[in-house]
Amino acid sequence: MNPRKIVFSVALILNALAATSQTSVYLTQTNSKSDEFQVVIVDSEGKQITAATPAFSVRNFSEGLASIQTMDKKFGFIDLEGNLVIPARFAAVGFFIDNLAWAREENGKIGFIDRSGSWAVQPEYDVVKPFEIMSGMARVRKDGQWFYVNHTGQPLIVESDAYWDFSEGLAQGEKNGLRGFFNNEGKWVIEPKFEDAKKFMNGQAAVKVNGKWGIIDQAENWIVEAKFDVIKVAEHLE
Repeated sequence: MNPRKIVFSVALILNALAATSQTSVYLTQTNSKSDEFQVVIVDSEGKQITAATPAFSVRNFSEGLASIQTMDKKFGFIDLEGNLVIPARFAAVGFFIDNLAWAREENGKIGFIDRSGSWAVQPEYDVVKPFEIMSGMARVRKDGQWFYVNHTGQPLIVESDAYWDFSEGLAQGEKNGLRGFFNNEGKWVIEPKFEDAKKFMNGQAAVKVNGKWGIIDQAENWIVEAKFDVIKVAEHLE
């Protein structure tokens, strides 16, 4: 059997298992010798819609749009009715988060597009991370320098020795080897004083002080005192 067909079969199963809404999207074939697939959208009531655009690959819906890779290996987006609402012209794309998705041009530069496919943040970055909803910020890298941008591309450069993604409105930073947290204005709301730290989830973050781990909230109150050698954070389903 063609190894690529096996990969696609596995991808279809994962698509179904990983669906995060009541609408799932699949790739189907009636001729196993063909490289061309049809995109089929199935809602919670079993209604099926076949997209008019043949595809090479497809991903799950996010905020009502799903990315497809057409037969010429370009990426675009379809809506819940199977309409190609963002033409397939990108070299790669991400999921829509907070109405924006990252997209890569053929020259390798990355920016963020809106739901019309227009550039909300111009493609001038070498690496980008998705936007975080509470802060409205995304971490990007240009010319070897990490910093953040908002939905219009306005940069935020913080006096930090290292940069992490925002989570629940705050991002980790580091000064003189110590970790703290700042907001989307670049203001340190928790001063760098911890030997190590993990991102905020559910209003809590694990931090390390005097060689021991504990848990604080965003007001810097200790929820669990620092007394553990190790704290592992449970993985979240993405």
